Amino acid sequence: MTSPLLTQVAPAIEPFALSPGPEARAALRPGMDVREVAWPFTEVDITDLDAFIDRWPTWLANAANGQLNQPSTMPEQPTQGTWR
Repeated sequence: MTSPLLTQVAPAIEPFALSPGPEARAALRPGMDVREVAWPFTEVDITDLDAFIDRWPTWLANAANGQLNQPSTMPEQPTQGTWR
């Protein structure tokens, strides 16, 4: 996501993917950047797929029906330390 603290352009609060590279690296380093991690890195545990199965099909179904809402805040979930 692009930081809402930027005043140059009124950013939309909208998560998006980044490929590995300088922009993704900047989003992960300590301190502020124009890009932030919007959702914690979450390991998929193949012995307990309940959270994964509940989350993704629901998002996909809501999106297909035009019912997926934009997040009201970013990041959507606490992300501190989930990638280190």
